[in-house]
Amino acid sequence: MLAAAVGISFIQFANNNSMRNLYIIGLSLFLGISIPQYFREFTISAGHGPVKTNAGWVSEKYLP
Repeated sequence: MLAAAVGISFIQFANNNSMRNLYIIGLSLFLGISIPQYFREFTISAGHGPVKTNAGWVSEKYLP
């Protein structure tokens, strides 16, 4: 959480008139919010995580 706060505070030193910087910041924020939400909704609707395997140790250790 602290790393995210420090990263956001460094945005003030970036050139906010540059379309490249605005694109990178916008894409990072969009993907950071939308990808976890997609997997959350997928898990609820499918009843399992994004990877369905018969190996119990994978499901228990690495998937929600």
